[in-house]
Amino acid sequence: MPPDTRWHFIGHLQSNKAKTLVKAVPGLAMIETVDSVKLANRLADACVEAGRVEPLGVMVQARSISHWSPYDPVAVVNADP
Repeated sequence: MPPDTRWHFIGHLQSNKAKTLVKAVPGLAMIETVDSVKLANRLADACVEAGRVEPLGVMVQARSISHWSPYDPVAVVNADP
């Protein structure tokens, strides 16, 4: 692949794999399923540790319901450190 290829990660990402993904894929442009604050924080930490200058795009998984439950996914509005 050309070095300027931009990658989107699609699907569930376990928080313990965030660091590995950010380090292994320098052309990573977006994570398309961020479903927890824990994952957002791990991604932010991994980007800082990897010396990433360009912001990492994310798509947030959120459930729109009229009542709150601790078992529902949490929407992450801003994952910047």
